[in-house]
Amino acid sequence: MHAPRPLAFALLPFAALLAIPAGADPAAPKPAPKVDLFGYYYFHEQEAPKGFQDIDHLNLSTIDMKGDEMVDVPLHGAIRLKAKGTGPAVDFQLIAPALKGKAFSFTTQEVGGISYRFAGNFVKLGNFPDERPEDEVILKGRLTKLQGGKAVADSDVGFRYTGGD
Repeated sequence: MHAPRPLAFALLPFAALLAIPAGADPAAPKPAPKVDLFGYYYFHEQEAPKGFQDIDHLNLSTIDMKGDEMVDVPLHGAIRLKAKGTGPAVDFQLIAPALKGKAFSFTTQEVGGISYRFAGNFVKLGNFPDERPEDEVILKGRLTKLQGGKAVADSDVGFRYTGGD
């Protein structure tokens, strides 16, 4: 014959159920943290590799304006060159930028026979507009400058982040 157990021990398995809010599934996965890469990625002047000193920044965005309203859109961006003289800065729009986990790649449209290609990884992901990794090297990879489809500059690079003004 077994010794009688105190009532508290008998009810212990049910106590865990009281801690779970009604309708909650304790086995449900937590939602993934928000990833927003919006910002400007750049080289410090002394860090710009040969062949890429004319790049001002890489801009990535997940928002756009529709009339007076800001709306979420798929990831897009551009490489902007430094302005020469009084002329406007030249932008190379990204073509189908791809983010898979931390892996990031893109090619750009061709402007004046020049285009760019990048393949690399984010050091970390996050909601950069809210948790800004200011001046950190956050994107590393291989950047290639193409002229007429042929590589004219190729280097391992590390883009630093700024959220802008």
